[in-house]
Amino acid sequence: MTEHAFKVEWDQEAENLLRRRGSYAFEKIQEEFERDPNKEAIAFDPINHYFVTPVANRRYSVVWRMLPDQNVAKVSAVVPTRFVPEDAETLKERVKSIVLQESCGRIKLAA
Repeated sequence: MTEHAFKVEWDQEAENLLRRRGSYAFEKIQEEFERDPNKEAIAFDPINHYFVTPVANRRYSVVWRMLPDQNVAKVSAVVPTRFVPEDAETLKERVKSIVLQESCGRIKLAA
C-alpha cells in the first residue's frame, strides 16, 4: 500500500534504463521509489514539476515529473548518479545532461 496520494507511472524508456541494471535492481528500485517518491526528493525544475529522488542507498536517482492536474508522478529515467542540492539551474543542466547521456539521446526532459 502506498503512503502517498498519487499514482506512479513509468515511461517505457525509464523502464528500459532500469531493466539494464538487472531484474533484482529493477524490482527493488521500483518498489523503493513507489513506496515514497517524495522521500529526499530534490526539485530541480519547479516550473515543469521535475524532481530527482535517490534510491538504492543513494547509488541511483529516479528522475520524475509530477503531473498535478492528473495526480500522477511520471518517471522519466533512472540514472546511476547521486544528485545533491545545489543552484537550481546548475542542477537542472546536470540532470538533463546525465539523462541524455544514459539514454543515448532517447530521453530529453522538458525545457
